[in-house]
Amino acid sequence: MGNYIKQSGSNYKSAIREDVLKLEMTLRGEIKDSKLDVYKAIFITGVVQLIAILGGVLAIVKFMQ
Repeated sequence: MGNYIKQSGSNYKSAIREDVLKLEMTLRGEIKDSKLDVYKAIFITGVVQLIAILGGVLAIVKFMQ
């Protein structure tokens, strides 16, 4: 009976270990995807700011003429 309990506990620990590893891999994938989304948002924000600055400069130059 004691041997069965040890084997059952070992199987239980192994199952938990596998579940934790799967969860870790899933979370790593989600974090990687969210990082890429943040990088895209930062890039798009920079492009929009560049366009706004260039529009402002062109407006000032046109106003000065």
